[in-house]
Amino acid sequence: MTQERWQQIESIVDQALDLPVVERKAYLDTACAEDPELRTQVDEMLKNCETAGDDFLEVPAPGAREALMDTLNQAPAEILPEGTQLGPYRVIRRIGHGGMGAVYLAEREDFKKRVALKVVKRGMDTEEILQRFRSERQILAALDHPNMAQLLDGGMTDEGLPFFVMEYIEGIPIDEYCDRHKLGITDRLKLFRNVCDAVQYAHQNLIVHRDLKPSNILVTNDGQVKLLDFGIAKVLNPNLSAAEVAVTREDVRLMTPEYASPEQILGQPITTASDVYSLGVILYELLTGHRPYHLRADSKVDMEKAILQAEPTRPSTAITRIEKFSGDNGQTSAITPQIVSAARGTQTERLRRHLRGDLDNIVMMALRKEPARRYPSAEHLSEDVRRYMNGLPVEAAPDSFGYRAQKFMQRHRYGVLASFLILASLIGGLGAALWQARIAQEERDIARLEAEKAEQVTEFVVSVFAVSNPSESRGQSITAQEILDRGAARIDAELSDQPEVQAKLMDVMGRVYQSLGLYRAAGPLLERALAERRALYGDQHREVATSLHNLALWHYVQGEYDAAEALLREAQGITLPPSQAHNLLRANIAHTLGLVLHAESNYDEAEPLYQEALGIREGIYGEESREVATSLNNLGRLNQEQGDYDEAERLFRQALQLRRDLLGEDHPETALSLNNLAALLRTMGDLDAAEPLYREALALRRRLLGDEHPSVANSMNSLAMLLRDKGDYSAAGQVLQENLDLLSRNLGEDHIYVAFTLVNIGGVLLREENYEEAATYYQRGLDLLRSKLDPGNPRVASALVGLGQALVGRGQARRALPLLQEALEIRQEKLGAEDWRTGEAQSILGSILLNFRRFDEAEPMVVQGYETIVRVRGAEDLETQAALERVIALYEAWGNETEANRYRTQRAG
Repeated sequence: MTQERWQQIESIVDQALDLPVVERKAYLDTACAEDPELRTQVDEMLKNCETAGDDFLEVPAPGAREALMDTLNQAPAEILPEGTQLGPYRVIRRIGHGGMGAVYLAEREDFKKRVALKVVKRGMDTEEILQRFRSERQILAALDHPNMAQLLDGGMTDEGLPFFVMEYIEGIPIDEYCDRHKLGITDRLKLFRNVCDAVQYAHQNLIVHRDLKPSNILVTNDGQVKLLDFGIAKVLNPNLSAAEVAVTREDVRLMTPEYASPEQILGQPITTASDVYSLGVILYELLTGHRPYHLRADSKVDMEKAILQAEPTRPSTAITRIEKFSGDNGQTSAITPQIVSAARGTQTERLRRHLRGDLDNIVMMALRKEPARRYPSAEHLSEDVRRYMNGLPVEAAPDSFGYRAQKFMQRHRYGVLASFLILASLIGGLGAALWQARIAQEERDIARLEAEKAEQVTEFVVSVFAVSNPSESRGQSITAQEILDRGAARIDAELSDQPEVQAKLMDVMGRVYQSLGLYRAAGPLLERALAERRALYGDQHREVATSLHNLALWHYVQGEYDAAEALLREAQGITLPPSQAHNLLRANIAHTLGLVLHAESNYDEAEPLYQEALGIREGIYGEESREVATSLNNLGRLNQEQGDYDEAERLFRQALQLRRDLLGEDHPETALSLNNLAALLRTMGDLDAAEPLYREALALRRRLLGDEHPSVANSMNSLAMLLRDKGDYSAAGQVLQENLDLLSRNLGEDHIYVAFTLVNIGGVLLREENYEEAATYYQRGLDLLRSKLDPGNPRVASALVGLGQALVGRGQARRALPLLQEALEIRQEKLGAEDWRTGEAQSILGSILLNFRRFDEAEPMVVQGYETIVRVRGAEDLETQAALERVIALYEAWGNETEANRYRTQRAG
């Protein structure tokens, strides 16, 4: 082959490697159109490049280029045709090949034993490659482990090519085995520990594998792990140093990039830490179905940049993403949360909880960029996995007393419970008399002080409301707000010498203002009450805890969740002696903290707080009380947002019945239950059942609270959304505009309720296809939500979805794309892959991709999004129908009439 021919081939190959795999064939068809022989040579060179690793052609070993050139000049042929006899071994067929060798299934005829026979390819038998081949044979000869393929024999072919004979493993790659058998996380970890044992054994024999990946780890039918292919292993044993020269040259970097460590990418010295990193990649893939980095196989620069600089997504988060890949046949497939969780025999949310915490930490420690910060050995990694499986603290987790105590109690939950009961019994028996006497005295003191304060507060309140007496008002109409304003002004003037009563009244008046929806007047009073009580009692006092709770509730209503959470966490930290009053205060703090975390979509943390409050309230009031109804109502909201509609409906109806029985039909809390039940029915698609409940709640709130109260605005918002869903856009828009004016006037234009209403108006305008105005309202709402909420709040995602759709309607799909991508990430993270809102974001994002004719990317999103929505909301729901139309539009645009007709049939049915 001439130098010019070589340069021509090399240039075409370089261009092909820079293209996505699916685009290469078209390029090669054009580049080699006039020269079939050139095409054959380029294909052969590409094949060798792919099998030998990303760097094989860029930094070839001495003699490799010449060997490749010779290989390209030869017609493809088997090295060992079927039936070839090598000593006692007869070749049956080829079962694998790599960059420098081929593997054959053979049989030793005298023992009728099947073996694997590996031989160097013709044209690759340079001195460097032969030396590497001999090195692999020598390595295998030095290793004897039940989880490694065993070397049995070796020799030379008639043409002088070296071969060696190994144990024949009938198995499949470990990742494929785990998925095919739907192994759970525990069983996968057991297999992984077997891999670690084999790698540790190699390390103890001063051998670094350097090419650990699932295809080199087979699992037999009986579940036995076998580690293969030491072809590019690094030998640290000085007794094998003669064979090491070809493997450790600084200008040669042999690896599989997807599993290579950062030091392999950089060409730095390789140690056992590199194998630990590769084990981390394998563990990541076994647990999540994804690799740590989304690497483009066609871009060497992007691949290396990701491995060297990017931080991997934690496994518990990675399982919620959708990842597309192209197969060898050019077809595009997708890995979805449903596929991943099903392959592990569980559901997505349960898998996420399983991975979150210790397993996240173990994997991330193995994948650290700096070798010194990883596990010191494969044995340490395996040991940490064992400790996790046995419920012990792991090395990768932050060390703290709380963490270790938690792990101890998880392992010994029944023993710990029994010990606590015994200890409590002993303490109770030994100190009962003293304790009861002290508590009784404290309760008497508290009761006396509270009685004195209550009398003073009562006198003051009576005097405040005396202004409504006709003899005082002189026939003028006096509103409740005017009465409160006059009373608030008197607190400073008349009670400056009674700070305890003054603080109590500030707190009481602040809560009354809030109950009337007068939030701007409530906040300063509640803040002053807290400051006064801190000055009077210090930080560890029940009155301070009460003020912290009440001020936190005010911040919550304002949408200031971070401030509310900080106050409630402080209140939780105040130690209160046991008493009924203190237990109720603890229940209120837990319940309100649950509300805050619920609003931030931290459902896993909110639920136990709701349950704690419910348990305390049932213990004190019994199961039929106003407080219990409040707990049931908010547990119902939590179940609704998590998609458990049956349980949500049960809780809502139970709370509504309790409120009707205890408070009557004409009470604001009864109206709240009616509104919540209606919202659930609307979500379930039963608009006819929801509408009368919405209207009853709105009428009740207007009669009890007046037109200006925020609860009335909430009912108006809800009714407007139902009218929108029924197609009455004019009526919905009119209600929402009235509502926006009311909220802006009473709460200020920067209140979070204003943001919710702006987004809802955008939604109505979007349905009317008034994209220009819809985008304006969505943008205003989004800006306000971003200023109030955490960036990852699902309400922010809803505004992003709406704004993205409006921009597409305006012909600005390119601007919409990143908005939908952000929304999908938020919903996957906060709501999980099974939530219908996540499906909605997938569906809409996929439909946007159609604007760029990216059908392969759009299809899994649009189809998966539709399947998620229909599974949760049913075939008749409006959101389901919208998602179905996106599926049909996809296949129509793609020209796939078969699939389009299939989904048209679903629409017709």
